[in-house]
Formats: sequence, C-alpha cells, structure tokens
Amino acid sequence: MTAARPTRGPARRPGTLFGRVLLVAALLVAVAAPVIWLGAGELIRAAAEGVVDAQLSGFGNQLRAARASAQASGSFSFAEPDLEWVWQISKDGEPIARSTVLTLSDRRLPTIATEPQADFTVEFVGSDIGPLRLAERLVREVDRETGAIETIRYQVGIREAKYESLVADYDARLSPLIWYAAVPTFVVLTAITAVALLLVKGGLARVHGAIARFRAGTTDRIEGRHPAELQELVDQVNELLERQAGMLERSRKYVGKIAHDLNHPIAIVGNTLKEAALEPERAALVARQLARMRGLIDRYSALARAIGPGALTVRPVAVGPILEDIADSHRLLFRRTPVAITVDCPDDLAFPVEKADLEAILANLVGNAHKYARTAIRIAAAAGRQGLTVTVEDDGPGIPEESRAAALKWGEQLDEAPPGSGFGLAIVMDLAQLYGGTLTLGEAALGGLRATVTLARPQA
Repeated sequence: MTAARPTRGPARRPGTLFGRVLLVAALLVAVAAPVIWLGAGELIRAAAEGVVDAQLSGFGNQLRAARASAQASGSFSFAEPDLEWVWQISKDGEPIARSTVLTLSDRRLPTIATEPQADFTVEFVGSDIGPLRLAERLVREVDRETGAIETIRYQVGIREAKYESLVADYDARLSPLIWYAAVPTFVVLTAITAVALLLVKGGLARVHGAIARFRAGTTDRIEGRHPAELQELVDQVNELLERQAGMLERSRKYVGKIAHDLNHPIAIVGNTLKEAALEPERAALVARQLARMRGLIDRYSALARAIGPGALTVRPVAVGPILEDIADSHRLLFRRTPVAITVDCPDDLAFPVEKADLEAILANLVGNAHKYARTAIRIAAAAGRQGLTVTVEDDGPGIPEESRAAALKWGEQLDEAPPGSGFGLAIVMDLAQLYGGTLTLGEAALGGLRATVTLARPQA
C-alpha cells in the first residue's frame, strides 16, 4: 500500500512585475527617508561645529593682532571671554604670554603644529586642565627691535564641555534648516522614483497593448519598439509564434494528405464490396465499418483543420453573412421535397472566431438538418457577454432524449448511434470544445431536432 501524496493548495499567482517594482521603490523611499533625515542632521551638526571652530580661529587671529599692536605700542593687553577660554603665546618653546587660568595654575597648553601654516589647525587635545578644543598656528615673524626672524606659536582653546554646549546651541538654531534640506531632497527622490515607475509602467503598458492588438487580430505579430529589456523577449515570442504557425500549417497539410490517401483505398474497398458475393449480414457489417472509417477520417481531418482560439490571431467576423452563405448553399441542393431555410441574425453581429471554424460548425449542423428535415429549417444566432450562441432547428424526426448523448459519441459507438445523427454532430462538438463551448441537443419548436452551439468569448 503506497502512502498518499500530500495535497497542495492552489498555486499562488505571482505578483505583477510593476507591483514588485512598486514595492521595491516604496521600500527604497521608506529607507531613504530616515537616512536623508539623519544625513541632514549630521550636516547641521557639522555646520554648528564649523561655526564654533571659526570662532576659535577668529579668537586666535585677535590674539595675534593684540601682540602686533603691543609691539607697536609697547603695551600688551588681551582678555578672554570667560574662564572656559584659554590662550597662550610661545616663543622658542617657552610661553611669553598666557591667559589668566594658565598663569594662575602655571600650566602650559600642548602643541599640535610642527611647521608654520597659513591658518589655524583645530583639534581635540588632552591637557593639564582637562580636554580642550584647541586652535593653533605657527607663524614666522620679524622682531622689530632686532630684525631677526622668529617662530611664534599662537594657541587658543576652550574646554570640551563648553565647546559641546556652544555646538548644541548652534545646532538647535540651525535644526529648522533640516526641513529646507531634507524635505526637498525627499520630494525630488520621490519624484524621480515616480517617474521611473511611470516609465516602467509605460513600457509594460506598450507591450500589453501590442499583445492585446495581436490577440484581437489587429496585427499578425507583437509589433512596436519596446525597451531593450523587453524587446528581446518580444522578438523571441514573435519568433516562437512564427515557428508555431509554420508547424500548424505543416501539420494540417500532412493530415489532409493522409486523409486523401486513406479515402482512396477505402473507396476501392467499398466498390469491390459492392461487386463481391458476400452474405448480406457480412456485407452490411463491412459496409458499416467502412462508413465508420470514413466518418473518423472526416471527423479528425476537420478537427486538424480547425484553427481554434489558440491561433496566432482571432479577428471578429461578421456572423450574418456566413449564416446566409450556408443557407444559400443548402437551398441550391436538390431535394425531392423542397425545404424552407430561414435565418435570424442581427446585422451587426460579429464575434472573434476563426471564419473557417464557424463555417465548419454551421455547415455540419445545417447539413445534418437538411438531410433529415421535412419542410423547414430555422437558423438563429445571438451574442452575449458569455459568448456566441447558434441554434439550428428542423422539423425532421429528431432524436429521442435517451439517444442524444450517444449521438455525440459517433465514432466510438457507431452501432448505437441513433438515426438522424450523422458524424457532423460529433465534429461540431469537437470544434465547440476547442472554443470552450458546448453542443446541446433538444426538441425543436418545429418538432424535430434543435442543436444549440455556444462558443465562449476569448479572454482578453
């Protein structure tokens, strides 16, 4: 006893390409928004630090200007903003002037620069009075008394806690600028994403439209120029469609040739049978089998020639003229008893079906009715949301209800086929099923057989 295979649920339909691109874009925007906000915050922080560092450098330039003024006047005076600020002027490694805190504590500031530079260097440093934000510059100057060139080190600093307090104050003042930086950036990013999505959707829509025109029969292939990513796929699909069309055409030719080649020896056997002296029962049996062979050949030849809704193009065709042509062709057929054929079809009725398939359906139905009708045949056609409905009625003997199912299995149960069915009904059923339709048999208002064919409307 074999274990039963676990049953699987219905296959999950994959999402659309545009939906997946939209989801990825939404995730990117969702991730980008906080990143942009944090980035803008960091920029504001850097700007606040730059403002305080500029104040340090400016304080250092004031210190240098104060010394230059002292050399000219002979009196040096320089005061720091508060005790959190320190400064120092050194010459040959020795302080020659210091701030109040450094003087009272007899402390020195650490050095940063090793060579003269054009501007102040600003860094965090450790010192004897605690961590500082220090600005320092080495300058070569000419001593006014001796004319000698000397190297002077100018240093200004601020305690780290005071520095952070000033930066935080400027950060708070500049923070509203985040809205002016982050919001436009976010809007631009969203706009770019939206444009990209529209371009993707437009490309997909063009392909979808080209496929819709192809399926509607307006074009013979998927036409148009599409984005490179899709054009290669479209070209491959067109190539496959062309190859499929060629294979179908060759298959129909081969089936037609086979049917022709088989019909000829069957005809010879039939003619020989007429001339052979066989017992009546044996002759009848052979005749039935030959008739079955002819019917099978006709049935499967018609099915092979049928194009069906899976053809490369299915254009809407006018139904009325086809009904009139079929009716006219049967009106011309000789009958000992004349038969009246009426057609009821809207003038503007059109339906997407291969003309050859519809002609085969109608020819078999009307041919069967013409063969067994007494005096009248009525043909009607109408289309609705679900598809096309064609009804053929006659006033012949009809088919009893209990025998109608067997009439549609002609070729499988030939001996059980009721009189008046013919192989045409089986062919019609095959063609109807190609279009997702049905063939039903019933009792006609005229008293004979009513055959109703429905063809499903192709899905867009």
